[in-house]
Amino acid sequence: VSFSPATEKEGDPAQTEVSREVIFSRLLAGMIDLVFPFLIAFVFTLSASYILNFEFISTSSARLGALFSLCFFFLNSFFFMILSGQTPGMYMTDLRLVGEDSGEVSFPSLVLRVFLFLPVAASVLGLLWCLGDPWCRCAHDRVSRTQIVPIPH
Repeated sequence: VSFSPATEKEGDPAQTEVSREVIFSRLLAGMIDLVFPFLIAFVFTLSASYILNFEFISTSSARLGALFSLCFFFLNSFFFMILSGQTPGMYMTDLRLVGEDSGEVSFPSLVLRVFLFLPVAASVLGLLWCLGDPWCRCAHDRVSRTQIVPIPH
């Protein structure tokens, strides 16, 4: 269901139009959420390569690093989203995840959103989608029926 300005409800954060400045906050939060797992995986791979006597710049180390990066990204996203409705990047930029129809995000919507984040971020077109959306939703938000909103102070 797509919301139109005629169906907005006063005071409902999931249905009020979002300021365009949230796009920059979302971009920064996404970069933080992508860089953090890859840095942790880099340190882990460097340590594992040293302990297991792998050559650090090798195919096996690159595979190990990619696997740990993906695993840590998914665990990090699920853990923080289930715990607080925010990833570390969202926390740093004062954003939170809400459902499109209500403030609650269902578990299937959360799973869909987290798994679609990487392909959408890699395609860039899915991210550009938010420029034309009045609620600044990207493609993964539309499909998972979620929305990122600023936290009111």
